[in-house]
Amino acid sequence: MFRVRFFEPWIGKSYPRLLVLGESRYDEEYTDKKIIESLIRGDRIRTYTNFVQAVVGKRHWEEEYDQVAFWERTIFYNYLTNFFPGRPREAPPWDQRVDPQNQRILKSMLQTYKPTHCIVWGYDNWETIEVEAAEWGPEQPIPGLVDAHKYCSMDVEGNVTLFSYVVHPSTGFSYDRWRAVLSAFLSMK
Repeated sequence: MFRVRFFEPWIGKSYPRLLVLGESRYDEEYTDKKIIESLIRGDRIRTYTNFVQAVVGKRHWEEEYDQVAFWERTIFYNYLTNFFPGRPREAPPWDQRVDPQNQRILKSMLQTYKPTHCIVWGYDNWETIEVEAAEWGPEQPIPGLVDAHKYCSMDVEGNVTLFSYVVHPSTGFSYDRWRAVLSAFLSMK
């Protein structure tokens, strides 16, 4: 479908309507799907745990926290579809961010799975993300938040997906701040 070596997104089994766009992978063969499968088997990776806690509104030690249920209703892949042979917290080069392949694959994901919402990891990712041959709606504040945070929309073949972002959950990620933002964002229709 995507014709990209080692590109293997995670597609939850429970009719996923949430698309989560990570930034980049640092291991060519450890695909996005394999990462999420390891989490479902019980592995814990701080970046993913930070994010899931904020989305579900529960800490991982609380009884109602269920990362398996979360991932089963989510689509996940890293927007930079070719692996980045750098190290975590090292910014990918600009040419990799603007590779047209990233735009083509995002458009295909939106066409195929028709998510209602998309959460983008990282401000640099948010600022460079594009969808092939499509235009963004205007950025607007998410209603109901004390601290302003923005979202925008994208219409691909009649399906509108709302997009917003979080700081990258690997560093400086505040559960309280992002729980409020993501709760307000995901309640939008």
